[in-house]
Formats: sequence, structure tokens, C-alpha cells
Amino acid sequence: MTERLVPKTHIINAIRARNYTLEEVLFELADNGVEHGKATEILIAISNTKGIAVYDNGIGVDDVNRIFQLGNSSSYHLWQGLSQYGVGAKDATIFLGDIVRVKTIRNGRVHEKQVDWHQIERTGKWPEKYTAKGIPVRGGEVGTTLTVTRLWKNHQLATSEKVAKAFGQTFAPALRKGLLKIIIMHELANGKNQTFEVEAYTPPDLTDGMEIGGIINGADGAPLCWSGRAGLSATLPERFNAVHVAFGHRVIEATRDPFQGKSVPTLYAEVELDRECPWKYCLSDHKTKVVKYRDELIESIYKQIEPLLLKSEHQAHNLALREMTAPIESALNKAMKGAGILRLDEEDEAEDAFVNGEEEGFPNPDPDPKPELPIIYPSNPEGPIEAKEITKPTGVRIDFWPRAKLEGKAFNWQFSGKQMTVVLAEELFKPVLGWPPAIREKHVIHLVVAFVSHAIEVEFRDAPANLAGVISRKFFEFVNTQAGDTRDDLAPYVYGHLVDGALAASTRMRERRPHA
Repeated sequence: MTERLVPKTHIINAIRARNYTLEEVLFELADNGVEHGKATEILIAISNTKGIAVYDNGIGVDDVNRIFQLGNSSSYHLWQGLSQYGVGAKDATIFLGDIVRVKTIRNGRVHEKQVDWHQIERTGKWPEKYTAKGIPVRGGEVGTTLTVTRLWKNHQLATSEKVAKAFGQTFAPALRKGLLKIIIMHELANGKNQTFEVEAYTPPDLTDGMEIGGIINGADGAPLCWSGRAGLSATLPERFNAVHVAFGHRVIEATRDPFQGKSVPTLYAEVELDRECPWKYCLSDHKTKVVKYRDELIESIYKQIEPLLLKSEHQAHNLALREMTAPIESALNKAMKGAGILRLDEEDEAEDAFVNGEEEGFPNPDPDPKPELPIIYPSNPEGPIEAKEITKPTGVRIDFWPRAKLEGKAFNWQFSGKQMTVVLAEELFKPVLGWPPAIREKHVIHLVVAFVSHAIEVEFRDAPANLAGVISRKFFEFVNTQAGDTRDDLAPYVYGHLVDGALAASTRMRERRPHA
């Protein structure tokens, strides 16, 4: 007599040792209801004391044994379907808990079966086959309910919220077309509960939208087609920043492989594998990844989204540059305020200007100055500048432009009311993004302070009225009493008084930042 090799029951522990998440195993159970049961509604109930139940309103399971027998799939030869290997639902129930009970209505009859996986492992004997004919249904009941009790893990309310969001992304194709409704309920032992009706995920503020698609030649010459859409979203959550590959009613995987290592945090894409092509046989056993012809698919998607990759990468660099200079901008303004350079409200001018006198700011001018040159504080042709029109200064801000827009310059500056904008050539600063933060900030501070100092010198010499909204009156007085006729040596003087204060302020801010 020939003896067959059958699986040992300790494979149950191997399944439970896998790094599944709750949403992943629930996806598998919902898949069965949608694909095999033709369900249009899925209800998932989570309770740490009562267990987890998944109900669908479909046509029922044709053979209850499929729920419990590893490798048993009714659609292995149906290449337009999604399920293939008959392992997803089994792994899901084993992972969730010990006791699994299935109740299904098929062709007007009720079938029920229960399995205790703990007992199976302890005895070493796999479940007996279900052979009953069922009983007639009563009261018009339909669908299938799968319940798992004696759970292996407890689940917090926050878990079900995360599950709802994950379902909204994974089952977006069916939800968006109105083919499916999913409700998730969570009940705790203390009576707290919450209910979510899952909504299809849609990226916010999608711009630069484009239709994409391609064809891959299979080994037998049969074409594998795909299509989709892509766009950019400035407020895209990080976990949705990917290419979402779908087959049938659900997303198979969210991957950044088509980005080819580029930093493109605003790019979102949806790709649907054509159901008229045998993509099913290119999927992993748990339907979580395209494995066959994967490289060809990734390259095909990359070629289609390349224009968006370039634009999103540019956006990412600008965002990174602004994140880099935000603390530097703040440190610079603190230093200018401490040095008495920034213009303030009258009530603040006496209190804040020239903080700590000569130690941190410009020295106070002689109280009775006798300058050789007249004071050049710009006058208002319509009369004196009224104090009430002066609000808190916005000081100096930093912006980035392409060097072409700067006509080849490394930097430039602009004035608008109470704000001075230093515009930097983005190409010159992108290389420093990868530097260690402390070294990078010190380097950029030296450059920015030098640029600001140069801008102040040029404006004092050529168009002092431009500085009226930004620079304090006392600083104007100081320049007129201390600087020479041409004021060509003002920039080094300003630089010398600002750089130490800006570096010190930057260091203090970095030490207070959580990630520093």
C-alpha cells in the first residue's frame, strides 16, 4: 500500500507566526464573499469578547469544505477570477483564532461547519470532510457568515478605523463603481463601539491628471494589457503615495517600484490589470503582489508616468528646500531682531530693539550724533509715516527659483511692504539636502546671511526707500553715523553682527526639535 505524504498540523503555528495585519486577513475573507459569493454587501464585526464575524449577502459557498481545506479553490482554472491557490481564507481564519464556524445558505439550504484549530494541532488530525445535505432555509435568509472565536489577539478601536481606511483603498475599484458596500463595526467589553461605512479612497486635490496604459507580451505571445490614471496631489498622505495595482474588484498591491528610486511624494497612480488577460496567473498566492512579468509591468508603468515623476520630483525638491530653510529663516529673523535691524511697532521698538545693547546687537549710536552726512531715513512724500500703520514686521523670508528665472544669478532679493524676500537659485542648494542637518544649516546660514548683508548694503546705497518697511529707524541712524560716504563696507559689518546670532538661534531651535 502506498503511503502519501500529508501536511503536518504544526503548519498551523507556522501560519500564525507570519507577519499578517488584521486588515490583510480580513481582505481574504471579504474576497471570498465578493468573488465566489457574488456579494454586494460585506459586514465585519469585531469584538474582543465575542470574536470576529464576516457576513456577506451573496449566493453562498458551494462546498463548505473549501473554507477549511488548504489548497482547495473553486476558481483555479477560471483565469478571469482572482482566487487561485486556495490558501488565503484558510490562513486568515487560522491566524485570527482557534474556533472557526461557517454558516452559508446555498440553493435554499443551510450548511454549517465548525473547526477548532487548537484541537487539530493537538491531535494531529485534520478536520473531517463535511458531507451533510444541509437543512431548508427559513425566513428568506441569504449569504454566508464566518465567525472566529477564541481570538489570538485583542484589537483596539483605533485598529478598526485603520482597517476601514485600508478597505477603502484596497476595495476602491468596486466601491467607486457602486458594486460593493462595506460596513465595519467594533465593540469593546466596556460598551464603547464605533461603526464605519467604508468609502473608496480618492486622492485630494488631484492635478495634472493623465490617462495611462500599456501592453506586455506574455511568454506564449498573449498580450497582457493594463490601463489607469495618474496625477499629483500636494496633500497626498504618505501611505497613498504609490502606484495602486488592481485586478477585478480590488487593489492587489501599492508599490513605489515604478518610481525607480525618485523622491516623488505628490504622485498617485491607479493601474487596473485587464480582466480579459490572464493576469491571475501572474499573482502571488495571497493576491498581494504581481510576481510574473513584474519587471516588465513596472517598466511599462514607469515609461507612462515619467513626465509626472519629473514634475513631482521637482515639487519634492522645492518642499525639501523650504523645510530646510524654514528654521534658518526663523533663526535669521531672531538674529536681526536681536541686533536691532528689523523694524518693529513703536511699543515694541523701545522694548525689543537693541536687545542687550552692544553685546548682541549693533552698538547704540551716539545720543547726540553729529554726522557728516544728513540722516537718509527715507521720507514719506505725503507726510510722516504714522505709527498706527506699522504692524509687526515680517522680516526676511527665503524663496527658491530656477536659475534660469534668476537669469543665471545665484541669488536676488525683492521688497514688498514690511517683507524682504531673498530668492536663491534652487540648483545651487539641492546638493546640500543630503548633508547632515547641523553641517547643512551652518553652511546655508553663512550663505544667506552674506546675501542679506549684501542686499542691505546695495539698497542703502542705491534705493534706501526700499528698506523703509523692513529696517528699523535706529539702524538707519546707526548707518548714517558709522558708515562712510559710499557705505561700501556695510555688508561685512552687517554680516559680522548677524552670523553669530543666526547660528546660535539655529542651534537652540535644532536642540528643541524632537528629531534633532
